[in-house]
Amino acid sequence: MERELVARWCAALRSYNYHQGGGALRTPGGYGYPPRFCALGVLANVIDPKGWVTDSSWKGWVSRLPDDVLPHPIQTRITELNDRDRLTFHEIADEIEKLADGGEL
Repeated sequence: MERELVARWCAALRSYNYHQGGGALRTPGGYGYPPRFCALGVLANVIDPKGWVTDSSWKGWVSRLPDDVLPHPIQTRITELNDRDRLTFHEIADEIEKLADGGEL
């Protein structure tokens, strides 16, 4: 993954512009609540904010992204940090930067 995209993704995660959720790239808002994004959904939105086909589907992908965007093992790790470990977006951004620094992204 290009360094510039990693930087934009991490900046978006730290921006407070996204409400954190899980289980899907994005879940719809409603009843006065905004949509919620998982960390991968934030990446999808950074890449193409007009790529949302439905409230939760980005270019047909619902819970993960194509492997050419991010390899499946890395997606699994990010999903675990977001959904299982319930790290904040700031903490996830720190982990993404470590992966990038270690050459895994």
